[in-house]
Amino acid sequence: MILDFDKYSLKIDNERLLIRSAAFHYFRVPGINVWKDRLSKIKACGYNAVDLYFNWGYHSKQPGIYDFTDIKDLRALLDITVELGLYVIARPGPYINAEVSAGGLPPWLFNVPDVIIRNRKDGDFAYSNSYMQAVKEWYSRIIPLINEYHNVIALQIENEYSTNEAEPNYIQDLYDMARAMGVKAPLFHNDAFCACLYSDIVNIYALDTYPTINLNYDWRTNPYGFGTIDHMEDCIRSCSEDSPLFIAELQAGWFDKWDGFGYEYIRKLFGREHINIVTKTALSQGVTMFNHYMGCGGTSWGQLACDEVYTSYDFAAPVSEYGIPQENYYKAKEINYFLQAFNLSSTDVAVSEYALLEETDERLFIKVRQDNLNKCKWLFVRNLYEERKEFKIKNQFNLSLKPFDMKILPIDLDLYGCKLDFSGLSIFSRIQKDNYEVIFLLLDENQEMLISGFDNKKIPQEIQTEEANNLKIKFNNLPEKDLFSCKFIKGEKVTEFVFLKEETADKTWIIENEAVIGPDFIMDNPYKAAFSENREIKVLDLNKNSDWHARNIDILTNQELNYTRDLEWTYFKCAPEIDIDYDYSDWNLVKSPEKLDCISNRIYDEFIWHKGSFHSIIEQIELNVKHCYAIYLNGTQIFQHDFLYYDCGKELSELITINVDTKILHKNKDNEITVLVQNLGFNKGFENAPNLPRGILNFKTMPYKEIDWRIRGGLTPEIEEWDFINIDNLEDVTDNSYLLWTSATFEVNLPENIYAPLYLDLNSTSFDKANIYLNGNLIGHYLKTKEPQTKFYLPDGFIEQKNRISLLVWNKDNYQRFEDYKFEHNNVIITIRHISQYNLVDLKKLV
Repeated sequence: MILDFDKYSLKIDNERLLIRSAAFHYFRVPGINVWKDRLSKIKACGYNAVDLYFNWGYHSKQPGIYDFTDIKDLRALLDITVELGLYVIARPGPYINAEVSAGGLPPWLFNVPDVIIRNRKDGDFAYSNSYMQAVKEWYSRIIPLINEYHNVIALQIENEYSTNEAEPNYIQDLYDMARAMGVKAPLFHNDAFCACLYSDIVNIYALDTYPTINLNYDWRTNPYGFGTIDHMEDCIRSCSEDSPLFIAELQAGWFDKWDGFGYEYIRKLFGREHINIVTKTALSQGVTMFNHYMGCGGTSWGQLACDEVYTSYDFAAPVSEYGIPQENYYKAKEINYFLQAFNLSSTDVAVSEYALLEETDERLFIKVRQDNLNKCKWLFVRNLYEERKEFKIKNQFNLSLKPFDMKILPIDLDLYGCKLDFSGLSIFSRIQKDNYEVIFLLLDENQEMLISGFDNKKIPQEIQTEEANNLKIKFNNLPEKDLFSCKFIKGEKVTEFVFLKEETADKTWIIENEAVIGPDFIMDNPYKAAFSENREIKVLDLNKNSDWHARNIDILTNQELNYTRDLEWTYFKCAPEIDIDYDYSDWNLVKSPEKLDCISNRIYDEFIWHKGSFHSIIEQIELNVKHCYAIYLNGTQIFQHDFLYYDCGKELSELITINVDTKILHKNKDNEITVLVQNLGFNKGFENAPNLPRGILNFKTMPYKEIDWRIRGGLTPEIEEWDFINIDNLEDVTDNSYLLWTSATFEVNLPENIYAPLYLDLNSTSFDKANIYLNGNLIGHYLKTKEPQTKFYLPDGFIEQKNRISLLVWNKDNYQRFEDYKFEHNNVIITIRHISQYNLVDLKKLV
């Protein structure tokens, strides 16, 4: 593969290509088979590339040790991209953000002597040889692996990096390092600020654009929200004249946070309209490389998440966390199919003969581009009004646009059997065979088409026409039925226009020279069709003839998948570390009492125990802890608290003072203190440094007491791997009830023709906080008071025929009721359900 580029586009083997990419976090979607499922859906949506962050911290838990096996097997991942015919945009960091803990940097890096993370301190450039040596080791492991694959079309160095003075040293070193290691693909950096940062170092300048990040407001109320994209071409060309316009992260959703809105709200907020407007506005600027972030949602299982986000990373993406296409998936497919049919990889701004309205209007956007490949013009028009707008463009074309809609419309487009002078109907797709082509158009009311240059025509009576200098087809109202057509003939060539409603287009799939109408989605590139209900399927295969073939699909068995039955839960008291007779002498001794945090003590577990003793009475404790913690004196809990707060993206600290009930203390004797801390992730490092300490940041007793602290990471059930011990062989390991381990087993026997993702429903539970484990894998964090999530996806990559699900319950208040759980089963209402059910059919048998 010969890879080149100019100011218009990438060129592969001397052919121009418009890159349509979707971001996919393999580390948030565990399982090789699940990777293929999601990537197949990306391919079926019309994307021709996939964007892959490579997560350093995910692969390296200890210095010098790297894991690329099993669910971390990157060759298996990249093999799938080759199999599916997807190009790869590789993003190996070292920093990736992605709302992962420490931005993807391994926590052990924080303790490397003299390290300065990302060569940046308080916003200023500060070169660190220790850091660069660690980065070089990571690059030496990941880049040779990436170099094995010739479908890699671009590689990113760093991500969203800047310093106060924009010093070039760090990015230049990474560039030189990548080239020295054999990278042949163009190198780029992703600028978060559209400020032309490092454009003089990289081969292709790239940037982020997220028009909607404040979810407190509806983007529809702000006509200026797309201002950055509206002027992107002029901005980028001021610093990058010779490379294609590349949006490395083009908004296709947004992440939710602790105390957030919930993804149901976010999906409604964005709807179909947002991805449509954002993408088409980018195309109006001449962008020929875009990457929808995210293309697929995922799950922040294990310790993946940064401290800002909870378990679900659905992102309101086109493919949901559960692997099910959503409304914006179908709109993305519509755009991708059009770009697949008409390659817009070489365009220039056209003269303004069509581009101006009679009056300037902040809620209407119009631009015209000259297409150098298709030898036509494309009209980009956007309506941000709450009502439909009807207008003339320079008194030539009548146009009507729905509220919050954007279209790309052809002007002077030469086709096989005619010339399309103008169409107010958007082109959905095209299939071709020899001298015959079918153009699919999306129906809309109050529109017209102007057609000329044909010898003969075949137009059914239900289509309204007028003839003057050219033929005008008018659509005043939406017809009750669609899939009607008309034909135009010029010599031996034929163009057939087929008219679709949007809901029909959603169920229409283009596979080479075939159009298949009916499936909810297709998968396995693309040999399986998914149906949620019985329906008619229609197939147009130009390899056979130009006629539609229809058949009814009656495949559903109406078999109800029932995973809502009560599970047999078994409960165990599991925190002996709290007990006063617990032997903790082998724990690590804290060498410096003022440094109790996890980084200083080189313990990066989610749960960290601190234990020690002091003499006589204390009256108060002053402390600052991140994130969740409880304090026990002489085996009795005196305080529990969760602190996860941000202001404008920056995390806050909380120094609090608690009063101690002296009745539980021994006067003139030693008293034992235990603190359990839960670290919910390091900062993602976008603004703050990712190595901000976690755990106990400040701790002081009043009156002051010296405490010889010892520290250990991990909970007893995790350390002893209770999930892999037969439940019948487990027993309570303490008398205290502060933490409870509860387990149940269930079987999954899904037929091969059923697709039905499962989730755990904690909506009716009486406890406030729990960790969720599936077959030994931590798959979720439940904090009732801090998050909107109550449904937890059971990742398909972890599901087996026989399964074990466990919860580590750490309640916030009235913990004594744990004592009753063994006897009152209703206190635990935990249900496993399926989110949706689809029957899968071999597409080859249908067509």
